[in-house]
Amino acid sequence: MNPLSWFKIKLLGLWSSVSTVLADSAFLIVWLVCQYGIDVLIRKLNLSANIDLWMLTAFRYFFAFSTLAPVVINIYVDIRILLIRAKRMIEQEKQEQDEIRGDHNDNK
Repeated sequence: MNPLSWFKIKLLGLWSSVSTVLADSAFLIVWLVCQYGIDVLIRKLNLSANIDLWMLTAFRYFFAFSTLAPVVINIYVDIRILLIRAKRMIEQEKQEQDEIRGDHNDNK
């Protein structure tokens, strides 16, 4: 394999990993900003009735969980994909090394 094409393949793989991490981080940052905004909104309302405060707090936790779940699932999927790709690369490298050793032993 041409060293330049090998480098391009490795660079594209690295870019894929980096862009995945950046996208996951961006989703998490958006989630944090939303949570902060809801917290500020609840505090500014100065609710006097306990039921209103309880309802908004319940909504806040429900919103937090329901919006965090897809982000966590996407991060989990991305990590699993990276692990599967790494395992595949290790298996391919091992197979290539076994073939080299097999060819080397056949010549003796």
